[in-house]
Amino acid sequence: MKAFLLLLLLAATLGGASAQALDEPELAGQDGLATTEQGPDEGTQGAENATDEASDAVDSDSSEESGPESKIEEKPPLEWKFYWHEGLHYWVQRNPLLQDELHIPDRLRVKPKLEGKVGGLLQVDAALFAGDDELDGFSNGVQLRRFRLYTRGNVFLWVPIYFKFQFDITKDSFYLNDGYLQFRNVPWIQTFTLGHLKAPFSLERLASSTDITFMERASAVEAFSPGFKPGFEGSGTQFQDRMTWALGWFADGQEADIGDITDSNFRIVGRVTGLPFVIKDLYNNRLTHLGLSYSYVNSAGNTAQYRSRPECNIAPYVVDTGEIPANNANLLGAEVAFVMNSLSFQGEYIHSLVDSQEEGNLEFDGFYAYVSYFLTGETRLYDKTQGVFTRVRPKKTFSLRNHTYGGLEIEARFSRLDLNDGYVHGGKMHIFTVGATWYLFPIFKLKLNYGNADIDNQEASDRVHIFQTRFEVDL
Repeated sequence: MKAFLLLLLLAATLGGASAQALDEPELAGQDGLATTEQGPDEGTQGAENATDEASDAVDSDSSEESGPESKIEEKPPLEWKFYWHEGLHYWVQRNPLLQDELHIPDRLRVKPKLEGKVGGLLQVDAALFAGDDELDGFSNGVQLRRFRLYTRGNVFLWVPIYFKFQFDITKDSFYLNDGYLQFRNVPWIQTFTLGHLKAPFSLERLASSTDITFMERASAVEAFSPGFKPGFEGSGTQFQDRMTWALGWFADGQEADIGDITDSNFRIVGRVTGLPFVIKDLYNNRLTHLGLSYSYVNSAGNTAQYRSRPECNIAPYVVDTGEIPANNANLLGAEVAFVMNSLSFQGEYIHSLVDSQEEGNLEFDGFYAYVSYFLTGETRLYDKTQGVFTRVRPKKTFSLRNHTYGGLEIEARFSRLDLNDGYVHGGKMHIFTVGATWYLFPIFKLKLNYGNADIDNQEASDRVHIFQTRFEVDL
């Protein structure tokens, strides 16, 4: 009788273990960051799997194990995948041990150890200038505006980490332009970013150079915005991504082609944006963007300086305050943008208050406003998590066979910059710019801008006509 009871107990134990093995697959996963399912472009572009045979061997071995050795869990092999879609994408993960992945919950799917993209940017500019000879330094020419190589993606260690490393060549300089690590889902602050990054100031400055409407940013943004700086920031969203915020500390970075050149190892920069009105569905894309930015700069060299070109990088700096003896400076920026399907409007005002050591407070300011319209029906896309506009993609790419010619946008902008106050005569500048952008493909576009610049500085007062064009490939 005892032997019979022991046999029943043993059978029940084995049956329960078998049921548990069937109900709980031996697979770790992640919450929605990545899955083993391929996107629409991955399957068509032939991503290679170099470990299928190794995976099959593991599956057959694990099914034949018995006795005490079967308790040893064998890690699945690494799987490498590469595919091309507007850049080279890579993906490294553990090869799943289960054959049927259709019924695996997302939280139990295999998480990649590393996933990302390698891309690049090429911008070639040409410019012609016409006007009197009172202003020096204007010379027709062709320029490599930007050549960029970057990689960005996610690496999964003990926590998922987003990374980006971007190297730029501008004229004769080669430097790390944008490189940081970003930790997401951080308690209290949501996102924490550390490295060399854009300080959160100005709607147009935070947008990528490939996503702005005109060839160059407005003169006020070029003169006042902090630009890329080493430091850290916390950021996040509220009210279902209807509001964004960012606050950070930044030191003095390397000299860049955009942004103020005040030396400072102590900058506090913050920005908050809101979407009081937004409609986005299959037939409408309408939004209203409002934003405020603030920056406090404690001058390390006891000087402050602002300068700007006439919205053309081939042109020289034509307004410049020079080094102003100063203890600190405060910047305040206001942003507004409207999008109604193919029509959009955007404007910013930036005010600088410099604590001068010689003559009290000095005040400088500038603004811009522009309107753009897509003749082919596209619309400007908006990133609600960052509070910026992103890449425009043509509805129909250029194809002579299909009689489609890409997307076409026309634009007009007026900007003003005043760097005169008190004993400082940095100059004034008013610029009216019209242009067109031809989006042939998502990665290829052509830009044409004409600018009429009225410049008044210590050397001369003159009007300059600027004709410039850009060839751009963005992967």
